[in-house]
Amino acid sequence: VNASFSCSDTGGSGVASCVGTVGNGSPINTSTLGAKTFTVDAGDNAGNTVTLVRNYTVVDTGNPVIAIASPVDNAVFVLNAVVVASFSCLDTGGSGIATCVGNVANGSPINTSSLGAKTFTVNASDVAGNTQSLVLDYTVVLAPAPPTTQGTTPAATTPPSTVPTPAGPTGQTTTTTTPPGVTTTTSPVEVAGTQITLPPVAGIPDSSSTWMWWLWLVVAPLVVALIIGWWKIMGGRRRRSSDEY
Repeated sequence: VNASFSCSDTGGSGVASCVGTVGNGSPINTSTLGAKTFTVDAGDNAGNTVTLVRNYTVVDTGNPVIAIASPVDNAVFVLNAVVVASFSCLDTGGSGIATCVGNVANGSPINTSSLGAKTFTVNASDVAGNTQSLVLDYTVVLAPAPPTTQGTTPAATTPPSTVPTPAGPTGQTTTTTTPPGVTTTTSPVEVAGTQITLPPVAGIPDSSSTWMWWLWLVVAPLVVALIIGWWKIMGGRRRRSSDEY
């Protein structure tokens, strides 16, 4: 607020001085609240003087300023989370803060005990009676489920199997190793009163054809030998018969 005043002389001698509390056009004192005065003193060249006083009052018309650090607006909290309120109130008009109240006291936990949308409010007032309110929204939700780790079970492997065969002529036992997944068996074959166990063939499943294969491998040479022997005996008999005749 700038001062504005003037002085004039009605007696004809002329104005000698015209002085106010502040210079004409300068701001008057409004730096503090309360009742104040503004004075102008005037004098003419004849020595006459006069003083004029104006009263005025400086009041607080500004609303308090509220700041909320926690919770922040539109925040999301899990159920039963501990969130401490943090807020402050400032008076800009000069009268001072009279009240500064939130849903809970500053430094106390806000409400997260139930699900859903909620609000946090702070109300402030100053000594001059000016008021202000600030409302922030937040939401309480269920905590997300912890992630689950699903592992894969490695495929089972079948170790190679060993099939023992009965003792051979030297009295030793031999083993035959077959790869996983192949079935092998041993088949006993009796030739000329002797039991012979045929060894398994890796990669060839057990069947009647396999048994016959091994049978011919063992029996055929014996049959051939018997035929040759019989042929020699019969040939010898025929020669003796010829000699006799």
